[in-house]
Amino acid sequence: MFKTRSYSGCLRDAFGMMSNNFTTIFRHTWKPIFLSSLMTAISILFRLPDKNIHDLGNSHITAAAIILIVTTIVGLLAASWLLGELYSLLNDHGRKTNFKRGLALQIFSVLLTLLYLFEAFSGANAITYSIVTLLFLICLFPLGFAQTKFVADKTRTFHDIFMKDYAQGWRHFGYIFITALLAGIIITIIGCIVMLPLCVIIFGQSLNQLGMLDGDADGTPSYFLILLIATAFITFVLLNYLFVWNALVQYYMYGSIEATDREKEQRKKAMLESVIEIKENN
Repeated sequence: MFKTRSYSGCLRDAFGMMSNNFTTIFRHTWKPIFLSSLMTAISILFRLPDKNIHDLGNSHITAAAIILIVTTIVGLLAASWLLGELYSLLNDHGRKTNFKRGLALQIFSVLLTLLYLFEAFSGANAITYSIVTLLFLICLFPLGFAQTKFVADKTRTFHDIFMKDYAQGWRHFGYIFITALLAGIIITIIGCIVMLPLCVIIFGQSLNQLGMLDGDADGTPSYFLILLIATAFITFVLLNYLFVWNALVQYYMYGSIEATDREKEQRKKAMLESVIEIKENN
């Protein structure tokens, strides 16, 4: 775990960990992944460009609001559950501790996103919005490392995310950025392929709704909603396992940075001892 790795080494070791232990990983993660994917599929259904669904929601606003709130909360808990189950395979902290830390990170991520949206869209022009977005993205790279260390190392406190661990992430910004960029490229390529069937269904539904506005008959089959939910569910199950791979990449990247810093400390200590020994001999 704690050894110096190259950028590609983190990706390769994460893939090796997942492929060699996929049965174990699946056995521990399928429940939260299935639950999270189902909640996401339901939330997409409510955001679908479908007049019938919108009319139904407008006529039952309270019920629709409750469903959206419940799916959001359950999805948040499912994501924390997934993180807890995954890290229970990587450390000895136990599921309960890992779940609590995962939940703390999920809540923090939601609050951080809301803060960004508030700052970005609070009457800002295009230039200000671009600057805020760029700064926000840059600051996320060392923050991601600090969050990974918070879950991986039981001795770290939530306060350390914004202090020592965040500063440590900035010292290794280039390494973190390139590793995340390579992982992001792979995730984007695979994610686009995985999302293609769902995008085709949503695009087809959008065209169908536009046709209905012009007086055409509804061209969707009677089983359309079932097809949509099933496709969305399968899509987000696959995307969640991409998230698992990326979490392993972050974990190995954390281990590499820790190993690099420990080696530096050992070299400094050895050099200091050599200087002291030379002075004592003189």
